[in-house]
Amino acid sequence: MVSNMPLLNPNQSYTFSKIFELQIEPEDFVTEFGYTLERIRLNIKPINALANFALYSRVGRKTPMGGETN
Repeated sequence: MVSNMPLLNPNQSYTFSKIFELQIEPEDFVTEFGYTLERIRLNIKPINALANFALYSRVGRKTPMGGETN
């Protein structure tokens, strides 16, 4: 339901949980900020989480958090 009345009060701050409590339709919410919403289905290939974790673990040990190398 798109209307000309503002959905949010510009003089009030909102938390994420408060915005969800308002139960505003996503299309109406993005319109409030001058955007449009397009829903599409993503085709994402499954990943091998164990292999990715092993790779991350090896790289993580070689590169300290600060990015310095030994």
